[in-house]
Amino acid sequence: MDIIIAQFPNKTIEIAPLGSSILIGSLRQRGYSAKQYDLNIVLKDELLKSVNLYNLYNKFLPELLKHDFTNSNYNVLKSFYRILDSIEKKHSIERIEFVKELLQRRKYIEVFQDETNTKIFESMLNILTISNKFFEIIILNDVIEKDFKDIFVYRVVDKYLQEFCDINPKIIGFSTVQMQRKFTLWAAKRLKVKFNFKGNVMIGGSDVTYYKEKYLKYFDYVDFAIYQEGELAIEKLIDYIDNTCKLEDVPNLIYRKGHEIVCNKSITPHDFDKIIPDFDDLDLDKYITNALPMQVSRGCSWGKCTYCKHFRTYGEKYYFGDINNIVDIIEVLVKKYSTNLFHFVDDDFPKPLKNKFCDEIIDRKLDIRWLTYSRLDKGICKEDLEKWFKAGLRVIEWGLESASQKVLNSVNKGINIENIKRLLFEANNIGFLNKLFMFHNLPEEDYDDLYESILFLKKFVRHKIVRPFWEISTPLELLEGTPLYEESLVNSVFKKVYLSRGELLSKASYIHKKDYRIKKDIFNKEFDGVEEFYKKQGVLNVNDEAIMFDVIIDELSNKHKLYAKVRL
Repeated sequence: MDIIIAQFPNKTIEIAPLGSSILIGSLRQRGYSAKQYDLNIVLKDELLKSVNLYNLYNKFLPELLKHDFTNSNYNVLKSFYRILDSIEKKHSIERIEFVKELLQRRKYIEVFQDETNTKIFESMLNILTISNKFFEIIILNDVIEKDFKDIFVYRVVDKYLQEFCDINPKIIGFSTVQMQRKFTLWAAKRLKVKFNFKGNVMIGGSDVTYYKEKYLKYFDYVDFAIYQEGELAIEKLIDYIDNTCKLEDVPNLIYRKGHEIVCNKSITPHDFDKIIPDFDDLDLDKYITNALPMQVSRGCSWGKCTYCKHFRTYGEKYYFGDINNIVDIIEVLVKKYSTNLFHFVDDDFPKPLKNKFCDEIIDRKLDIRWLTYSRLDKGICKEDLEKWFKAGLRVIEWGLESASQKVLNSVNKGINIENIKRLLFEANNIGFLNKLFMFHNLPEEDYDDLYESILFLKKFVRHKIVRPFWEISTPLELLEGTPLYEESLVNSVFKKVYLSRGELLSKASYIHKKDYRIKKDIFNKEFDGVEEFYKKQGVLNVNDEAIMFDVIIDELSNKHKLYAKVRL
């Protein structure tokens, strides 16, 4: 075996991973032997089994809460216990596994026509959301493993690490984003120390792209790191191990040369549109939807928003694939994996590219349903929206951020509020489910700007133009590597900025120029009872664990009367 690619817990279990599946597809198409493991779905599927939930509820969580934790970790454990306690008292914890298995068997109607099953589904999402922090608490405390070795997490991880060692590949690679980092590094060290793996451990993904050499500087059990795109880099690294390539000729590679850490130059492979993502190693029946991820482009065509660092993820700011090749791949995936549901994960899917894509979908008479992100660009017209709908697009997650034109201008968002209103009205009339990504605390945001944004969102939700979705309650994250962060270090963008403590921390704390207590009062006043009101209307309370269910429920509601709603 040339390489095993694995990943540990991140957000969702509704859909298989794309990045590692593209790498596996690329390697196999070029004759390399590779295998993929998604331990995110393995661990979370195990978590949602009744036997493990009852053990946590009756034994582990009550005992863990007696230990000395930081306030934040204690609150995570306490919240987890309260979720389970509420479910057990109202229904029974066994119902969680029952609903999960209905979803895995695609029995969506049985879940969403039933009020209790729908509420259990929402509780299941809450468990999944909190599970990442719970896993971190479990693995990063040696005392817990010593005293609570029966917690399933250790058993499951060790089973797979042993399997990796038994296969004994040339490379074990871990794909990681920031939220996976702690678990990934813990597992990599465990692989080397407890299981005495003698092969090469490699880490890649967006987190490596942001921190590069620091991965090898601080973690001696990591042999190689790959930043930006990995398709060509992994192939060349395998060739190096096989003595058919020089180490300095492996692009995008970070490695040690004596006491020096070397970062090779990057190459952007533009042939991702010829790679068929390979999901064959994954138990797709474990995921709670049969949707698949897809990608038409990499990067962001705008790339100017000062608070964002997505432009750094890939080798170039923005590039896209050949539409004919992309649609060819979709046809293969539809047939091979028996699905017509797709989540396009592009950071940006601009109008010209989307129009070409939709023309091809329509010409080939492909019957698919899909979700995508989109900017609220001025050039989008009614005819464009109608074409997108005809091609099967049903849910658009629009990036608005703020409804204050002053605030939008201050972060170089490049969109216009009056045009946004038109776009949302037209999209709703055509049949799209509109969702708005908004947050607060952008630099120029005054109290009136926040109030204006909240009223804008509530108004468009109340008039059934936008789906109830309250991400606006999330404050700005000031991230290293963004233009806004760099500006905040030299100008008085905020009242005060506290630099990140630690080499691999990306968030900087800040104090806004405006009193945050007043902003909290505005939120408390305007959102008092709002979420509860929409829950009573049967509106599903979704988060990043369940975005494809907006597509699924919206489609089902055209033919069936459901308790769960995504529209008012």
